[in-house]
Amino acid sequence: MKNGLIWNEQGFLHPFLLFLTAFFLILLTSGSLLLQTKVQSTNLLFEQYKLEQAASISFKTFEKHYLPNLNSDVDKTFKIHNKAMKADITITKEEQHLLVRYEIKTDESLESIIYYKKYPS
Repeated sequence: MKNGLIWNEQGFLHPFLLFLTAFFLILLTSGSLLLQTKVQSTNLLFEQYKLEQAASISFKTFEKHYLPNLNSDVDKTFKIHNKAMKADITITKEEQHLLVRYEIKTDESLESIIYYKKYPS
């Protein structure tokens, strides 16, 4: 005796199983893509925190150690390097102030970030 649901002439079970299979495949792939997006955004957020912290470290180091002892007549370049970051600080004398260019790169960043700050001379 044939099972009426499987061998039904209207074909109910086969399209239903195809629909369920497609639904679960779409559910799995979309969940995987969402997780991958969250991981990438978390990594970018950590990199942003690293860059901001490196910028803060270079600003404070320059202002505390290099700026008070600076001869204002000469343009200079300083380098601050440690395991987590590299900062190249270039000082340019302008009319009434010093223009300081900070080029900061962390250990994992592909590109460096550049800040400009003005200090009175």
